Amino acid sequence: MPKLHGCPRDDYQIDPAWMDRVQEIVNYGIDDGMFVILNTHHEEWYKPKPSEKEQDIEELKAVWAQIADRFKGYDEHLIFEGLNEPRLRGEGAEWTGTSEARDIVNEYEKAFVETVRASGGNNADRCLMITGYAASSAYNNLSAIELPEESDKLIISVHAYLPYSFALDTKGTDQYDPDDTSIPELFENLNELFISKGIPVIVGEFGSVNKDNLDQRVACLDDYLAAAAKYDIPCIWWDNYARIGNGENFGLLNRADLDWYFPEMIDVFKKYNN
Repeated sequence: MPKLHGCPRDDYQIDPAWMDRVQEIVNYGIDDGMFVILNTHHEEWYKPKPSEKEQDIEELKAVWAQIADRFKGYDEHLIFEGLNEPRLRGEGAEWTGTSEARDIVNEYEKAFVETVRASGGNNADRCLMITGYAASSAYNNLSAIELPEESDKLIISVHAYLPYSFALDTKGTDQYDPDDTSIPELFENLNELFISKGIPVIVGEFGSVNKDNLDQRVACLDDYLAAAAKYDIPCIWWDNYARIGNGENFGLLNRADLDWYFPEMIDVFKKYNN
């Protein structure tokens, strides 16, 4: 979301059929009593640099005005997330960021929040997820986040595949090191920067690539969710349905047969959701 209708960038209109389909999917979750996070995912038109900023903000406002209007009657079970991993795509600092880019991402988030809040209906009081540069879990990117408003309805969004070599690097290790400090350090940082100040956090993406190492993945998942539970931070597994091959295989749910590829991992989720 969204799929823009038409070629010119200054059109900014979301394809009505696409919007209808997105609403249908949202309703599946809402009707089942779930909380749904609606975001603009895999969008490549925003790039936090001065030469792009003004047009990016114009488009961001246009897109979110349409989304907010469509869903303004939905209650608190629907959460909006304005940006997905906003970063300097294709540049050397793509994943590490720069001070300038971090500041621009804060401007994007301010435009997102102001647009939604002004759109009427339940959007004035809706929970909104705010991400820092690249949704990075690095301390310098997290600490640069500026909340656009004084509100208890803002949630920090972070993506954290840890430990990196084990969890995300397809050419990395298949062995989980329980003495690695990256997981506990992440949640300690999130507590210091946000939780201790009354600002909620959601880990919007995490997971570990399938390297035919189920026992190692189970151990990592248990440590990850235990660290998150210490601070009551919800964590969302990035299930991209991929399970085998050379890519990023995070799939857990067999969507064809409606069962689990790795029930042992689901047992860990249940352990921390009782």
